[in-house]
Amino acid sequence: MTDLIWLSKPGLIQIDRELTLVDITEFQVFTPRQGSIAYSAVVDLFGKAGIDRVRICGINSVEGIIQFTEAGLGIAVLPRIVAEERIRLGRLQELAPGPTLPPAQYVVSHRTDSLSDAGRVLADIASPP
Repeated sequence: MTDLIWLSKPGLIQIDRELTLVDITEFQVFTPRQGSIAYSAVVDLFGKAGIDRVRICGINSVEGIIQFTEAGLGIAVLPRIVAEERIRLGRLQELAPGPTLPPAQYVVSHRTDSLSDAGRVLADIASPP
């Protein structure tokens, strides 16, 4: 399991108070593609609150989401593990506390009977120790 977190370019949003869903509607929200765990979590969160004027953009590239967010074009919802290095480098800031998103569970699977050498290396990296 990993936490989904709200992110922005440092200084784009003041983080001296709790971020609300209404605050978020002022920005474009970038998430992984429509149908992903993060996209669905954001849609559900706003839907349960009765807010329908949020601008959610599902993007197929996590790196694209990060670059748009670092450029100050909006805020993002991504798994914490994806953003940790950029937060540490000061290129992104976590918007906390904010509206709580559910933890995300990602699963990696692969066929063992027909992997290429590159596929085997990737499977080994993704396998738990």
